[in-house]
Amino acid sequence: MLNKYRLCSLNMFVNYLGLSDILIKRFIKKLKFMGVYILKFNTFDTVIYFSLNIFEFLDQIKILNKLKFNNRVFFIPIVDSTNNFLLRRMNILRLGDVCISEHQTNGRGRFNKIWFSPLIGNIYFSMFWNICDSSISITNLSIIVSKMIIKILSKFGVANVTFKLPNDIYLNNKKISGVLIDVVYKSNGYRKIVIGIGLNLSPIYDIFYNFHYINLKICNTFIDRNLLISNLINNLFIVMYKSNFNKFYRLFN
Repeated sequence: MLNKYRLCSLNMFVNYLGLSDILIKRFIKKLKFMGVYILKFNTFDTVIYFSLNIFEFLDQIKILNKLKFNNRVFFIPIVDSTNNFLLRRMNILRLGDVCISEHQTNGRGRFNKIWFSPLIGNIYFSMFWNICDSSISITNLSIIVSKMIIKILSKFGVANVTFKLPNDIYLNNKKISGVLIDVVYKSNGYRKIVIGIGLNLSPIYDIFYNFHYINLKICNTFIDRNLLISNLINNLFIVMYKSNFNKFYRLFN
């Protein structure tokens, strides 16, 4: 409704959804907690709500049609963390399995730092893989994935993107993307890993957040999320599939 009408009264919500005003207020409070910026106006005896966010959900069919390697994709609208989702299912996963979400309630960065993941408009996904070569450095792998993201962004016309060791991607000196690799060690150097990628595409209405982070729309760069995420998944699969790790590292170095 907020997408369609922009301005909605409390009575409009009640009549359209068939819920009580108390439940409507609870849902609006929850949306705010999830990062949706909703303004409230009191006009005479009417409460008016207005959202600065535009809700454009990911198109699952469009994404799947663009994937080249027949990945299994778990579309989970709201999840604690896409990395956590795959970590809990490691014993049943296949190489290249992916989890995509519109919102993470407990998004993580390195050292368990919070990765703020507001509802809809950004990219949050993770991929599962096995590494059998004990010589492969997770730090180097994180660097390769980060540089892959920069290459993809440049193909979509995003310039002036830089890389900060070991896994942060910056635009105009503010963070726009990050990579998180979780590792489960097995014997003889055999490792199961989950590679998570977060990428800011849409505005986040938070003063502290916008001081440290940036998004593509602020830079007047509008990219189809479905095409971008499918490109990222395809290229991440290629990165992980390459057996000659050192050769591929030079390719992205």
